[in-house]
Amino acid sequence: MYSSLFPPLLILKLRSTFKSTFRGINKALSLFYIFISLFITSVKAEVIYIQPPAAHISALVDLYNATGGESWNTNTNWLNGDVCTWYGVSCNSKKVSGTNNYQLEITWLHLNDQLIGSIPDSIGSLSSLKSLSIGSTSHQLTGSIPDSIGSLSSLKSLALSSNQFTGSIPDSIGNLTSLTFLGLNTGQITGGIPDSIGNLTSLTQLNISNGQLTGRIPDSIGNLTS
Repeated sequence: MYSSLFPPLLILKLRSTFKSTFRGINKALSLFYIFISLFITSVKAEVIYIQPPAAHISALVDLYNATGGESWNTNTNWLNGDVCTWYGVSCNSKKVSGTNNYQLEITWLHLNDQLIGSIPDSIGSLSSLKSLSIGSTSHQLTGSIPDSIGSLSSLKSLALSSNQFTGSIPDSIGNLTSLTFLGLNTGQITGGIPDSIGNLTSLTQLNISNGQLTGRIPDSIGNLTS
């Protein structure tokens, strides 16, 4: 019956057309699945860099405002855009476990420029700092070295030389057990060297000359065998 309705040649042609159409649909679906897989992979592989904690950025803003940042010889990008592009600031990135994201950390702060004022207590919030240098013959920093400096437990280098700091070396300096360099040669620091300096057993360079220090050299300084 069907052969009378559909000639053999027509049936063969229809079969061929169906097969060709079916193959085309399969190919289109395969390409679609490949596209979706590549899209998902690209989304998963996207790397996001997370800005440093707000408290760290706020500490830098405090320092800028407390030391006449607007009058620095160089203050490129400060208070604008990515904090890691601010003059004198450098960051490292640390991979966030289980993700493709990276946390930016402020690790380096060098401001050998014309700073006037005092170092704010909030400097102690910069817990990821490894190197801090605020020293230049053109600096006019006054006031005491804040006790909060002892919170910078990641510091390997601390240079606060050639300023006009007053008061004594804070006892909290002994918390900086990762320090390899300590420079506090400034003409106005008084008092004695704190016993806690003996905790800095990683120190390879110590400069606390040109001050008005009094009292005895603590026995604990003998712990600095490096």
